[in-house]
Amino acid sequence: MSIVKKIILTRDCHGYQYYNGEYNSPTIGNCMHIPDFIYFLENINIIPELHLQFDENINYPVGILKIPKCTDSIRIHFMHDNDKKDIIDKWNRRVSRMDKDKSLQKYIFLNDCDFGGITDNLDVYLDRFFNISYGAKIFFCKKSTYKKIQLSEDILNKGLIVIIPDKCKTGDGIYNYVTENLHIKTRIFSNPNGIID
Repeated sequence: MSIVKKIILTRDCHGYQYYNGEYNSPTIGNCMHIPDFIYFLENINIIPELHLQFDENINYPVGILKIPKCTDSIRIHFMHDNDKKDIIDKWNRRVSRMDKDKSLQKYIFLNDCDFGGITDNLDVYLDRFFNISYGAKIFFCKKSTYKKIQLSEDILNKGLIVIIPDKCKTGDGIYNYVTENLHIKTRIFSNPNGIID
């Protein structure tokens, strides 16, 4: 399924596989921890105005976006690139495409493959995720995660929850599962709502 004319926002490498042309999202090819990703989504309108800087105290490139009038910043881990000039060029090009194509449908992916230490606050982050005011929100999670979360009843009207098997441990694993199950693939890109189990 080709979705080049859509924008995919994702916190990790899950997402690039759905494109068959140029990426129009700056979140492709990098990784953000969930709190940073949610903050990125909540500030999407000012992202094009922000200058990407780097944390010089880390051994690999970690970008920083400082939000004006806030003490918080967004940290972006560039796991696949080492050249900071290339990173900035790609980032600026993709931010420009995203900004230029504001009218395109946005799909926002989140998965539980790498929740790390935030399991205690998972409900808070999921509530913020599903209450983002734009885009189709899709949360890919294992059944064990789904049984733990306690979301308000109206969440299912705000997005889609896709239950994935335990064998899905990476973005590629999720993509392979989705593409092997056409009913899931169709639901994700056609006004997603509810739960796919």
